[in-house]
Amino acid sequence: MKKATAKTRQLEKSSVVIPAAQVRNVVLKPGEWKSKIVLEPRARATIFECDVFPSSAKGKRNQFDMDVTIGKEAELHYVVLVNGGKGIRTIKRKSMVKAGGAMHWHIVTLGGHGDRHELVSTLAGKNAASSIDWIFFVRGDEKQHVSACTNFAAPGGRGEIAMKGVAQDHGYIQCDGKIEITKRGKGTDTSLAEKILLLDKAANADAVPELVIRTNDVKASHSAAVSRVSPEDLFYLQSRGLRSGEARRIYVEGFLSDLVQRVSEENVRVQLLSSIHRLLG
Repeated sequence: MKKATAKTRQLEKSSVVIPAAQVRNVVLKPGEWKSKIVLEPRARATIFECDVFPSSAKGKRNQFDMDVTIGKEAELHYVVLVNGGKGIRTIKRKSMVKAGGAMHWHIVTLGGHGDRHELVSTLAGKNAASSIDWIFFVRGDEKQHVSACTNFAAPGGRGEIAMKGVAQDHGYIQCDGKIEITKRGKGTDTSLAEKILLLDKAANADAVPELVIRTNDVKASHSAAVSRVSPEDLFYLQSRGLRSGEARRIYVEGFLSDLVQRVSEENVRVQLLSSIHRLLG
């Protein structure tokens, strides 16, 4: 048997492999960034990743890349919680789903000073599925750029992209969503929705939805909306005796709640809501 090289040991250390037909729950803690995740055929898993990125010197941050492979008839729920900090970083994630497999992304990105988050999910096998639920929040002078794309490269694909964000104070959000259906993507059923809520006059956002369809016999839709909260929107809650800040918090949590509730693990849902609650003060 050949001895493992340093490069091989490093690759194994930075990877998660769920064996065929097994069911696993995995929690990635700070400093446990994984560059490769593989689900073998018929495996089932839920992974929760919370602020895994290591700190770097002088406030600078490196680019992080992650590749996820979903085997035939395997299914993964991947929950991500990223709290922004100082410095600027680019986080790129890719998933590839084989025949009959399913990839469910649940992403929450909070804050950041110019952070860029990119996600591309490719359905490479027949009757594969991919869903992307993405919540994002900025406040103060924070800026965040989020980009999600689903590529339907095989027949019978299905899934949706749902992106919801909130900008407070002088915060800015750039939200790009894209659905691409290739010539091999006949029978695709998909949708894209982007919704952003602005809590203050100085808050700003851009929402850019895109559909690229290169075949017939598909169902695809897209929408985008940026709305600003007005005093009238909060009047009903305040008339029930709530203070202004509490009314805003309830309004925002109601706006985001449908995506949070899609996370199956209750303890993870509680942690996500607690993180959002702290930002709203």
